[in-house]
Amino acid sequence: MLIGTDGNDAFDVNYFSSYTRYFSLNALTHFLAGDGNDLMGGSNRADNLWGGKGNDELLGYAGDDHIYGEQGNDKIFAGVGDDTVHGGSGNDVIVGFTASNDAKQTLGAGETDNDTLYGGAGDDSLYGGLGNDIIDGGANDDALLGEQGNDKLWGGTGNDEIQGNDGNDELMGGDGEDRLFGQTGNDKLWGGEGNDLLLGFTAPNR
Repeated sequence: MLIGTDGNDAFDVNYFSSYTRYFSLNALTHFLAGDGNDLMGGSNRADNLWGGKGNDELLGYAGDDHIYGEQGNDKIFAGVGDDTVHGGSGNDVIVGFTASNDAKQTLGAGETDNDTLYGGAGDDSLYGGLGNDIIDGGANDDALLGEQGNDKLWGGTGNDEIQGNDGNDELMGGDGEDRLFGQTGNDKLWGGEGNDLLLGFTAPNR
């Protein structure tokens, strides 16, 4: 377990791969950033990362990670693997995995990138990337983007903008005045309560 203290910390186990075993607990690595604005990178194993207070930048890298932004306006990049991310309070940016050609090449045979992203309180931006993702904006006004894969996106409370992009997606606005865009694929859109805008675009949607 690697624990930061109060103040602005920076540590990245990926830079010390030959020493990763010293931070390993039953093949899981645990990182607690503490208070302050921290930069924290995990390993290529299944990590547990806690940002603590402050505006943190957290990087999961490879492995099936659990990442918790906690308090503050955090930037969280889950990386490759089936990750679960909780933004916590604050206005967070959460990225599952970029849908670029370079990103696809880093996925090995049999690997998936099916992420579960929770925005929590605050005006959050959540990007699913590759894989079949579950994205929950939580409270306040959020922006959700499924990108590739068959994604499930819930806006929660607040005035949200939700885009499915590629794949057969399910979009639910929830409470508030929401804007839902299915885009490509056979999508299902539910506005929920409030005065919502629903657009299916290029395929038969309902």
